[in-house]
Amino acid sequence: MGEKIMKHFGCNANEIMVIGDDIPSDIQFGINCGFYTMLVLTGATDEKTAKLSDVVPDFMFKNIIEICDYLED
Repeated sequence: MGEKIMKHFGCNANEIMVIGDDIPSDIQFGINCGFYTMLVLTGATDEKTAKLSDVVPDFMFKNIIEICDYLED
């Protein structure tokens, strides 16, 4: 799937970020493809579960507002 995404958009893995709320599906998929990953703690995964997980996203935010604040800095 990752190869199809890169081919469709004409980009490399290091130019793609998977943003999701579920470590086992969203974040693991991104890592498997070599994409950057961002976990947003507004859904399937809470902060406690994320901290205990062996699967570590590149970025982790509590909500969309926190993402916007980070991007403004």
